Amino acid sequence: MTAPAHSPFLALVGAVLLCGCASPPPEVQLAGPPRDPDKVIVEAFPSALPVEEHARRGFLVEQFIAKGRNPSTESVASWEAKQELVSRAMVRKASEAGLDPTSLLKVFRRLAAESSGYYSLPFAAYSTTLNGERAWVIVRAWGVGVAGHQTVGLWHVEADAFTQKGLEPLGHVTCE
Repeated sequence: MTAPAHSPFLALVGAVLLCGCASPPPEVQLAGPPRDPDKVIVEAFPSALPVEEHARRGFLVEQFIAKGRNPSTESVASWEAKQELVSRAMVRKASEAGLDPTSLLKVFRRLAAESSGYYSLPFAAYSTTLNGERAWVIVRAWGVGVAGHQTVGLWHVEADAFTQKGLEPLGHVTCE
């Protein structure tokens, strides 16, 4: 007798349920990828990033991950077009807010190039500083697609920080 075949979809669902991202505590403010690209958040953040790396990681989790959970399901169809549409809206908002749209566009290009194997949609970009140098914090919802399925659950949230001048990575955190 052979062992039953396990569905990759069921394995993904099990992993998501165990990670803690699928059901945020009720007191957490919900945010996430908007259905309308014009509803993305692009603004200056009032606090600087902590200099010490461990403190910076905790700051990113507390300020951007814990407040950014909102499970959603997105179609995988035209995924790159969705990323491009949201990214363009965020770059436009950065320009309108007097922030650096050129460096933000470069950050989005870098993140898109590095995100093979999973789907992500940015929904917030915050301009801040580290040691007086301008930095971006990008918050994205993400999920892993399953072969044969046309949707992906964006149950996870991640935040990445980069310098605006040289795009040096300053930190990465995720809800896992």
